[in-house]
Amino acid sequence: MAQAEKAPNPNSPKQHSGSNQSALKVFSAMVDRMKLAMRANLPFSGKRDLWASFGYPEGLSFVDTMRMYNRGGIARRVAHAYPNAVWSRPPVLWCKEDPAWSQEFEQFMANSGAWIALFRLDILSSLGTYGVLLLGTNKSNLRSELKAPANLVFLQAYSEQNAQIIQWDTQETSPNFGRPSMYRLNPENDSRQHFSSNIGSMPLRKPLEVHWTRTLHVCHGALENDIYGRPVFSDIWNYLVDLEKVVGSSAESYWMTANRGMHADVDKEMAMDSTDAADLSDEIDEYQHGLRRFIRTRGVKVNSLGSEVADPRGPYEVLLTLISGTKGIPRRTLTGSEAGQLASAQDKGNWAERVGEYRQLHAEPAILKPFVERMIAIGAIRKPKGDLKAYWPDAYQMSPLERGQTSAQTARTVANIVKMLESEKEEVRTLLSKDEIRAIIGISTENRVLSEDPQV
Repeated sequence: MAQAEKAPNPNSPKQHSGSNQSALKVFSAMVDRMKLAMRANLPFSGKRDLWASFGYPEGLSFVDTMRMYNRGGIARRVAHAYPNAVWSRPPVLWCKEDPAWSQEFEQFMANSGAWIALFRLDILSSLGTYGVLLLGTNKSNLRSELKAPANLVFLQAYSEQNAQIIQWDTQETSPNFGRPSMYRLNPENDSRQHFSSNIGSMPLRKPLEVHWTRTLHVCHGALENDIYGRPVFSDIWNYLVDLEKVVGSSAESYWMTANRGMHADVDKEMAMDSTDAADLSDEIDEYQHGLRRFIRTRGVKVNSLGSEVADPRGPYEVLLTLISGTKGIPRRTLTGSEAGQLASAQDKGNWAERVGEYRQLHAEPAILKPFVERMIAIGAIRKPKGDLKAYWPDAYQMSPLERGQTSAQTARTVANIVKMLESEKEEVRTLLSKDEIRAIIGISTENRVLSEDPQV
């Protein structure tokens, strides 16, 4: 008698095999491109592998990236440079037709802790090929589609390692076609694994299967798709490895050669038995460890082997320059030397331009705008009555002296404009409109509420 077929288990991984075909194709294409890129590092007709000679890995895993982030000081500065500059001074979202909405949105962001969640999401998504923000609401059953209205309860960012894509949307008529439709989030597998196990235990949290409507997917540096990007360390990994070599080897060289030791030259005519040799060895040990500052010798000449200290400043400066130039971060901003030495106006101007580019090309279109749209879609915040515009603070942070000079110049400009408006000639009084005057002074031409920050 034939056995009856078992009913398919909707939670079985086999049910996702058809949906994962597109993921396998994407991964296969990425591997092919990676192999092609590797061949570019094989000069002399492939007879010399430079990366193997220099000790560079052929591929990077998330574990490698996370280890570098946790233990590499310069690497951590690189990962935090742009997110710190962007999200520490968030924008004002203004709706000209609905000023009350802007105030409600600011209150919502403050109460929900959304700004810090977006900051963490920005960093985690840059450490791997993508990151995911979980939208915790008052509606349970995470596997189901999230529909409005829903109240936002919490926000939690996850890295690529803890937000695995387990199902893809293969319906060609779906607005989410070709994108992940289901994630497996692992709250238990957090960054504690990179540190001591004595940090403390947390309650066991099982993996969660979450529908895509309850998440926000973000990636960095994507070109051919908006699912998988490039880790922030991918283009400077070789430099970071070399930096570890230079610093580590110079420190080890100093440890080994700063005091090469002592040479006890025993006169060949000197009769020394085992007891005398042991006493001499003990006195040398005591001298080396600071227990005594003299050595009693008879027929023994003690010579210092000298010392030699390695100077890593040359290679170190070259590597920092390469990292700084690759990531567009001024050296003084990267190393933090602006704390003891004022950064030049040119460095501050260049850094402000890079931060502005990051805001307009990534932070706003890839993180802030999708987040606001998702909050409106689920009903966490109401839809504004007009178009929204993000007003970012000036990326160039002026010093007190620069701010005073700017204020003085603005005051002189206002005084000159007031004199023009008081002119008896009609053509002079109507030369500039109100909006043009506000633009010259540096005040927004829209009747929006100014922030307490004078730079907004």
